[in-house]
Amino acid sequence: MENIENLTRLEAAVEKLLNTVSEMKQEKLAFKARLASKEQEIETLSRELQAFQGERSKIETKVNGLLNAIEKWENLNGSTESSGVDEAATVEKTLF
Repeated sequence: MENIENLTRLEAAVEKLLNTVSEMKQEKLAFKARLASKEQEIETLSRELQAFQGERSKIETKVNGLLNAIEKWENLNGSTESSGVDEAATVEKTLF
């Protein structure tokens, strides 16, 4: 009788172990799928980051070009101001 009880307990323990292993396999598959999804997300974000960095570089180049153009314009206007007020008035009349 005691042997039957021990066999029954052993059977229950083995069944519980098999269920646990099965659950762990399912969890492992779910984690693998989640990992693959996250890796894909990382790849997408990396490509977006590279694109934004390229765009930022282009914008920086354009802004520097605009700043240089403004400085040149200021230098040209600064040199005309030193030549006299009459010249500035003439420019102003032609603008309006």
